[in-house]
Amino acid sequence: TVADMVPLTGENRVIAYHGLQTMGETVNPGLRFLLDFSGVRPPITSTDIGFHIAPRINAVGRIGHPKDAVEMFLADDPGEARRLAELLHKTNVKRKKIQERVIEEALKQKPLDTASVVVVAGEWNRGVIGIVAARLVQEWGKPAVVIAIDETGAVGSARSIPGFDIVRALRKVSDLLEEFGGHPQAAGVTIRPENVEPLREALARTGGKELELAMRQSEEIICDAELDFENSLSSLARELERLGPFGIGNPRPRLLCRDLRVESQRVIKDQHLKLRVSCGEQSVDAIAWRRSKLAEDLIEGVRFDAVVELAINRWRGRSDPQLELIEVNVDSSVTIA
Repeated sequence: TVADMVPLTGENRVIAYHGLQTMGETVNPGLRFLLDFSGVRPPITSTDIGFHIAPRINAVGRIGHPKDAVEMFLADDPGEARRLAELLHKTNVKRKKIQERVIEEALKQKPLDTASVVVVAGEWNRGVIGIVAARLVQEWGKPAVVIAIDETGAVGSARSIPGFDIVRALRKVSDLLEEFGGHPQAAGVTIRPENVEPLREALARTGGKELELAMRQSEEIICDAELDFENSLSSLARELERLGPFGIGNPRPRLLCRDLRVESQRVIKDQHLKLRVSCGEQSVDAIAWRRSKLAEDLIEGVRFDAVVELAINRWRGRSDPQLELIEVNVDSSVTIA
């Protein structure tokens, strides 16, 4: 439900909620070891599934063999279950390294400054191109098609932005494709290597007013409320957790924070920016995932406005409120839409 991005609404949300409660009490040896290798402790959340557990299960399907995940769940012997859980964990570490290399190379193929679908291609591992396409959409704010070319041919994975149907765009250039299919936000393609450049040129001309509108709308930030620092952030974070599990169809509330002050900052794993910020008499931890470059602007003493999601950071037996930075504005006020 969570990993396949099914909307967490209605009865599906209820089922997911009770499933997460039960997962923390599992007696399945493989899953228990996988939770340990993932660093996940009860209460288990949809975030734990989406960012820690599911990626390890999916990794063997991307760059290994999915039977290893099946055998882990079916294993009765604790030793075998642990071995397979560790294999999933190590395969995921390898997947991350491959993925980051492909992202680095793909980002060098910069898109045109127009409302167009971006096509990047290289001799890349097929198992990670979907993740890479999603990351490029985040970086560039426009649809992306990532194509892996090898001796057997070329396959691609496409991701789009809300409001733009990527399958409809591919249909317009279907004469260049062997096969394609998917839904408005994601698709897969099979293509002859010699048609990659013609596809790049054709999709660069695709988009028009529909994509221009979608790109403008994707830049808008809609906040649910303004965060009141007069009240306890710990209490509010616990209350907001009751709205979960969060995911597609039921996102975390987005909150506007005004006049935050940076007390301290540090970069984690060369990717993430960890901050301690204050507003009035309260101070709280904040994190900007994969946005370490913000360290250049958010230096100690700087005041800024931000759109955030308020979550609970559970680490080494502690549960503390944490602001997850969605958008930051150092120069001027952010307007609530």
